[in-house]
Amino acid sequence: MNGKDAYDAMKQRTENSAPLPKIIFLDLNMPVWDGWLFLEEFKKLPGSDFVTVYILTSSLSSEDYQKASSLGLADNYLNKPLKYEHLEEILLNEQGLDEFM
Repeated sequence: MNGKDAYDAMKQRTENSAPLPKIIFLDLNMPVWDGWLFLEEFKKLPGSDFVTVYILTSSLSSEDYQKASSLGLADNYLNKPLKYEHLEEILLNEQGLDEFM
């Protein structure tokens, strides 16, 4: 429902020794906590280094892109709408996710 709820769900997974997802498609414009705050807090969770984060946004702000670049996410910065072919390519390129195709 919002960035805070998403974080709480990920935190609960780590507390219960449940696996984190392999990929997160992160919207920057979420209520309560925006995508940047979610990402800042998520990166503190154990195991978050093994999660690939894709920023999926309608933002055309160069500041958002620059911030993503500074976090090493320039190649994972995607503008909405995400086309099926691009999603398929992402899933096929992620190790261990080809069972979805």
